[in-house]
Amino acid sequence: MSHYKVGDKDDWGNDYIKQQGHVEMWHNPKKGSYMVYLYEHIGMDEGFVMYSTKQKRENADWVFDKVVDMLG
Repeated sequence: MSHYKVGDKDDWGNDYIKQQGHVEMWHNPKKGSYMVYLYEHIGMDEGFVMYSTKQKRENADWVFDKVVDMLG
């Protein structure tokens, strides 16, 4: 999981939109795209196991919701 809080920008200018459990959504305003990440934790290391990029917010919200539902 990132160390950012919802509403923050990362070093590349991406906006942190929302997070639930191990799922995060980011927006890249330069490209107009949205990214959904599913993170895993392995000891002190962490990394994402899935990520999806969508051009429309509605599609990114759908992916975000489906991944959250899948993890139940």
